[in-house]
Amino acid sequence: MNNDLGTVDVLVNGAGEIILDATTDNEFHEVGLSPETKTFFDLDTAGIEFVFNLNYFRVHYYQRKYLHKIWLEKKVQTSSIFQV
Repeated sequence: MNNDLGTVDVLVNGAGEIILDATTDNEFHEVGLSPETKTFFDLDTAGIEFVFNLNYFRVHYYQRKYLHKIWLEKKVQTSSIFQV
């Protein structure tokens, strides 16, 4: 990959999956929604945990796997990791 594209400077997590247990029916919480509408307050904790683990720990895995190698190659002295 380095020969074709060069080295990695930024790692962006574009992971995203639609997990129905962690998805509301309406993007905004509004007054007067029908009782059948799944809101934030109806979300399944296990679904939220699954999405959090998927996004957070997947990025953590790749940071651990690749960043150390990249930093050694580039002789990086200081750096910052932002995980949002």
